[in-house]
Amino acid sequence: MEAGAATLMSGYNDINGIPASANRYTLTEILKDRWNFEGFVISDWYSIENLIRQGVAKDRKEAGLKAIMGGVDIDMADDIYGQELMHLIAEKQVPMSRVDDAVRRILLLKFRLGLFDNPYTPHCRTTLSTVPK
Repeated sequence: MEAGAATLMSGYNDINGIPASANRYTLTEILKDRWNFEGFVISDWYSIENLIRQGVAKDRKEAGLKAIMGGVDIDMADDIYGQELMHLIAEKQVPMSRVDDAVRRILLLKFRLGLFDNPYTPHCRTTLSTVPK
């Protein structure tokens, strides 16, 4: 964080029995609220689906609910958000304010990186020190 991380990844580890990808205390209360982290949190490869194997979710829908409400903004590889998030929103289990926060974090970084100014570059050679605030 102090070095300027723009994104963070939740993993498979757990703290006190709560897996990182469902840990609202660490991802939201500490990282985003207390430390004022403006970037986004992306899941590790299949770490949201892994919440089922870790025993904190009964199925993919509940795993998605726990991850999005825990503070994971982007679902990498599982496609649980793609398949379940609209249902969770329709059922009022996930408020639009949470979705808005995730989208805002993702778009903010893309704007800071200039991806909307010139989105079709052949490659991107950006370091964290070049990301404008």
